[in-house]
Amino acid sequence: MTEDQNQRVFRPLVRWGASSRLADNVENLLTGVQKMTSALEKVMSGLERLTAGFENLTEIAENQAERIENAEAQIGKLSVRIEEIGGKLDALIDIVEKEHRVFHQRLSRLESNNNPNG
Repeated sequence: MTEDQNQRVFRPLVRWGASSRLADNVENLLTGVQKMTSALEKVMSGLERLTAGFENLTEIAENQAERIENAEAQIGKLSVRIEEIGGKLDALIDIVEKEHRVFHQRLSRLESNNNPNG
């Protein structure tokens, strides 16, 4: 309560013949109310900051969840691609092994045809 508001409360008390002790009690009461009001304003301010912080954390969590979903989708695509590449590598290895066997068979035939002792 402002000083002007206090004066509006106290002047009528004095005019009505209220004792100074009553006026002091009322003043103490009003001072207590002012302190409680100030404390409540601080609590409300803190609650507003807490709410804003919670909203920020919620937004961050939602963004993080979206990033995780995107990463999982990319990992899924990469795993499919890796399986495709693995299949192609297996096929290529099979071809190389077959050609290697054929080459050695031909080489052995050539060597045995060119070898007079064979």
